[in-house]
Amino acid sequence: MDGLQAGNLAVFQMAREELDLPLAVDYGFNLFNSLALDFLRDHGVGRATLSPELDFKQVEDIVLRSSLEVECLAAGQLPLMVTEHYFSEFAGAGKGRGAQGTAARQSADLYLKDRKGIMFPFLRDRQGRMHLFNAREMCLVEDIPRFARIGVDFLRIEGRNRDAAYVAATTRLYREGLRAYADRDFDGEELAAAAERLYPEGKTKGHYYRGVE
Repeated sequence: MDGLQAGNLAVFQMAREELDLPLAVDYGFNLFNSLALDFLRDHGVGRATLSPELDFKQVEDIVLRSSLEVECLAAGQLPLMVTEHYFSEFAGAGKGRGAQGTAARQSADLYLKDRKGIMFPFLRDRQGRMHLFNAREMCLVEDIPRFARIGVDFLRIEGRNRDAAYVAATTRLYREGLRAYADRDFDGEELAAAAERLYPEGKTKGHYYRGVE
């Protein structure tokens, strides 16, 4: 292996103790400021994926103050919540109601429907935990120049829950954008239109343009 990306502190500690490999940390570390990145740098980390709850201004402030390589999530369907409880009572007819909406079954999947009727998919992992995902794909291909200007080193495509063809199409879209930016021939509107065709169910820019309070 060329390196290891740790998603939590337990994996990080094991990797430091057992492996002599370059270390990166994933967005599960919820990195929200440059002090956290400085701490990780001092403990052997070379690259960090920032929290997807940051906006562009916060990302820029961190990049200016950090000596680590910085990665940002720029595409994919991101998890919103993890719960230990499996909603078995909803799995049959989808009749149960809770404070967050209505659980309903579509095909072989379980969804949470909000007050606007938007369906947020659940995925059950091997440990029985339920992962709630965003209903929209995050896509910031037209923002490649902004990521570059503020000094982000890597853009990440999160391909979880998707097949190889889908990931390949998304990768081609971002490669096209990066190539056009390098050639000074970037057309954000054209790339945005291509993304609309790739994500007909709609897309989101996450928190990059609004952040969190």
